[in-house]
Amino acid sequence: TWLFTMAQGNEAEVAQWSNDLITILDSEADRQVQVGHPQTSLLIRHHLRDICPEQINNLLSLALLSIEQQNFEPQALEEWQLTTLLLTASSTSIDLNLLFQVLPKVIEFPSQLSLDFAAACVPHFANPEACIDLILPIANKTAYHFRRIPYAVAIAKFCLQIDPFHHQTLNINYYLVH
Repeated sequence: TWLFTMAQGNEAEVAQWSNDLITILDSEADRQVQVGHPQTSLLIRHHLRDICPEQINNLLSLALLSIEQQNFEPQALEEWQLTTLLLTASSTSIDLNLLFQVLPKVIEFPSQLSLDFAAACVPHFANPEACIDLILPIANKTAYHFRRIPYAVAIAKFCLQIDPFHHQTLNINYYLVH
């Protein structure tokens, strides 16, 4: 198989072959989503994670697909070290459109791990207010639709840490606390 062949190469060849394999698998995972096979894409992305566990965009795609397949738990963020990787990554290495898609979906999971993930995302936003605009509606939804007031308050407090004078955050925080 390809693994046996890769074991026969020198260090430079193996590095190049690994990069080629990662590119091919990433492209195929994207194609599988486009043709309506998200489960296959999810499987490919898991294999990609095994090959290159620090590839942030793959992990973001993996999180998004897992959420869409209703197969996500916030503990995966810790298992995949996604939050830690985001804290140390350069914004230029991250697909910001993908981050924009993943963040509001992750924050819907009431967990400190979700809030930690959000905190790791903030530095990658050119305008931190955009982060607030993405997640503040989740606080409303969490409070009023799901009756998870403590988590909604935690989201609002997190938003206040980003911008203590953000008008909508101040409003929601007032209504949630009173």
